[in-house]
Amino acid sequence: MKKYIFLTVSAVLSLIQLSCISVSHPDTPVVNQETVLEMATEAVKSQLVKNEEQRLHQEISFWQKKLQDSDQGFLFSTRLAECYSSLFELTGEIHYLELSDQFHRHTLAGVRNHEKTPALLGLSANAMKRHDFDGALSYCQKASGQDKENYGIILTSFDAEMELGNYAIARYIIEHYANPASFDYLVRYAKWQDHDGDLEGAIGTMENALSMVKNINPQRYIWALSMLAEMYGHDGQIDRSYDFFMNVLEQDPSNIHALKGIAWIAFAHDDSPGFSKRLLHMAYAIKPVPDLLLALAEIAEHEQDLNLAKEYQQQYLELLERNGSHDLYASTTIDVLIDMGRADKAVSLASKEYEKRPTTEIASLLAWAYFHFGDPETAVAMVKEKILGQSHEPATLYRSGVILRETGNEPQGRLTLVEASNAQFELGPVVHDDILRRLKSKDFLVYR
Repeated sequence: MKKYIFLTVSAVLSLIQLSCISVSHPDTPVVNQETVLEMATEAVKSQLVKNEEQRLHQEISFWQKKLQDSDQGFLFSTRLAECYSSLFELTGEIHYLELSDQFHRHTLAGVRNHEKTPALLGLSANAMKRHDFDGALSYCQKASGQDKENYGIILTSFDAEMELGNYAIARYIIEHYANPASFDYLVRYAKWQDHDGDLEGAIGTMENALSMVKNINPQRYIWALSMLAEMYGHDGQIDRSYDFFMNVLEQDPSNIHALKGIAWIAFAHDDSPGFSKRLLHMAYAIKPVPDLLLALAEIAEHEQDLNLAKEYQQQYLELLERNGSHDLYASTTIDVLIDMGRADKAVSLASKEYEKRPTTEIASLLAWAYFHFGDPETAVAMVKEKILGQSHEPATLYRSGVILRETGNEPQGRLTLVEASNAQFELGPVVHDDILRRLKSKDFLVYR
């Protein structure tokens, strides 16, 4: 029986353009390396993160004394919960979240029902941070029983539903409870638009959100700047991405997200891996974040130093062990285990993660693990049933395309890889080069 494959105009154009695709080199480097290094060096010397950590510990001592001297002191326990949550954000050490939870529960035990909402939302936020999304949703539901109209509960429920892969429910929330005058709503709506494949719309929404907090809320303004910088990069607006990251650093020189973002621009756009490595090491000196080690591993792989790449991956696993933050980095750890030849452990971890949150991203990681474990049939079945047509995320498309192409599922495999290849900057040189290598081997057939 004849089988015809109908292609969208954009897909056909992408295929036509593919014959001209090569590893691109920037016309003009974007990153002003001297300026960035000056800012990063000053940030390392100033020890802003360490100073903030000391300040938070002093604040904790202050509130603990207040709590000890008070018969009830539920306000003080709330302040302590907030301080410990901030320490987690600063250090990545999971035990601070556990301490924050203890004080939120202390508050719950001493307040009346209609006063429980803030503590329940605090527990929900902490659950989100440790990637316990079922727990986060459960706390939201408890809070809703006390205060059904609280907008914070509604939006936090959206966050949890998205992470759990309950997209129909998330869509209902974001559409039914729309409030374009709310910053908190707009950042969620932008997330939904991005998930739905409307990056241009998501950027416009985040730009509106940014304008709401400019000169009003510095912390939110810096966060929104950083998110927009990343979105501009995904949209190919590299100059603007860099400008926004620099704007973040001007206000927060120790901002790890911005330092990593600029290091990625230097690596993936400017073809300056040496500078990128230097900046990542400086960022790690400011704050030892696990994914900085994986960025260094990727650069080492690009430079064909596979032994060094493995060393960075091992350091990453050891840091997770010290911080107790395995659950927070489960998705990236799956990829690391596969790279290290431990596909059996990757399958086990990905299966557990998929049970907790069956999103398209986790489905692609589970399929990827099965594929490398030597079970291509299960991998292909997952791709076809759980991913195709349901995700626009470049890394998910890359994994799916490789699995389909290497198992003879054409032209789906090639089409999926072509779509992924359009995100050259986001995927980086290592993955993009692999896509080109795989696509170069055979001609595309529209009819079979």
